[in-house]
Amino acid sequence: MLIIISMKLKYAFVFNVCLVSSTYAVPLDFNGDGVSELFGIENQTDGSPNEKVFHIHDLSTSATDDSNEFGKRTTLEVPADYDGDGVTDLAIVQQKEGEGETALTWRIKLSSAGGSDVTEVDFGTVEDRVLSGCDRDGDGRADLTVIRKKQIISQNYDSESSTTDQIGFKPKYAACGDYDGDAESVGDELIAVRKLKNSKPKIRVIKAGSLLQQRNAKKAQGVLAIDIDGDGIKEVGYYRHKGSNNSQIIVYDANGNKQKYLVSRIEEITVGAYDESSTIDGVFIKVNSNDSFRLHRNINSEAENINISDTEGLVAVNQLQKVGQTSSNESGCDVDREAPDGGGGFLWKPVSDSNGKVVVLTPGGEFHENLRIVKDEQVLETLDYVGNSDNSDSNGLRNHFRGDLPGGSYPNNITVITTLNGQNHCWLISDPGERVD
Repeated sequence: MLIIISMKLKYAFVFNVCLVSSTYAVPLDFNGDGVSELFGIENQTDGSPNEKVFHIHDLSTSATDDSNEFGKRTTLEVPADYDGDGVTDLAIVQQKEGEGETALTWRIKLSSAGGSDVTEVDFGTVEDRVLSGCDRDGDGRADLTVIRKKQIISQNYDSESSTTDQIGFKPKYAACGDYDGDAESVGDELIAVRKLKNSKPKIRVIKAGSLLQQRNAKKAQGVLAIDIDGDGIKEVGYYRHKGSNNSQIIVYDANGNKQKYLVSRIEEITVGAYDESSTIDGVFIKVNSNDSFRLHRNINSEAENINISDTEGLVAVNQLQKVGQTSSNESGCDVDREAPDGGGGFLWKPVSDSNGKVVVLTPGGEFHENLRIVKDEQVLETLDYVGNSDNSDSNGLRNHFRGDLPGGSYPNNITVITTLNGQNHCWLISDPGERVD
């Protein structure tokens, strides 16, 4: 069942545009009608071969298809049009089965083959980050794409030949899109955020290893390939949190000017062609620390409250993600850590001295990465790594991570999860408003 309630967009810049037909593949269009579907996910976590249930809601007919069970909890969703027939194919990526295997297996249900049989292709390794929805060679088909350190590597699902381009840095966030209008002949460009030590983060648009443009991306939480003027060419965008209840989407228009949109605080977001009467892209948002979803059919339209039964999260195209590796227990934790653990150990400080927001220090001598705050298997926030020495809040060689909210703004009984030597280390925080040292 779907329930929609209209809300007003808090503010937006509205443009006069000439609507044209886009040659770009419509993302998340599972029936080929030219309109993106709302695509949600439910984790059954019952140990079955297909724990995940995909909920595909058709905005044109108001019907929801709940029959798609595909993949386990640790698989990554990568829906895209891999066969070039104008219809999105269900697809997942997982660690290749077998003891000691480090390859990635892409499992694709090609719509051109009926959508039920699974095509399997080994491409990439568990150390790579997967980027879905990229047509890197301009043939009208999404490519299997990974980012490996400072490189982007792609190939078609039915090819054994791959293409590698240099990025020049390890991107924090990335997306693919046609930013110069030549996708039919050349393919997508890459936009990626480079986080610099002593200046604002930068969004870089990279084409075949060359830098096309660079924009500021202060406090970016993710990047967006989004068409805000309806000309079929993507603009460069990103989003950042603004206060405790909102996020701000910032898009650079064709003239390099910033266009800003205030929306509900984003936990997850996907861009799509949700408005059948407009070629301007819209956004579908899961609200941070909340079980509600909001849809802007195009970026200038009012928000609509959305309720798709049993949906827990969104499935998006153009996300830079790493495939989950099999964990030793169902909680996703390989190592359960004790807190408090004494001087020089783990610290949860709900209100930092410098900015009044949460700061987390991991134990001295252990170089933890990718610190996430998790509740009920959902990532509420990934904290920014700010160093382990020679910084304004240094307390010895403990890695420091900063969040966007005071500790008391998070729900009770959260888990702090970090990655150390390929394993998830977990600390339970029963009351995030209290210091744990």
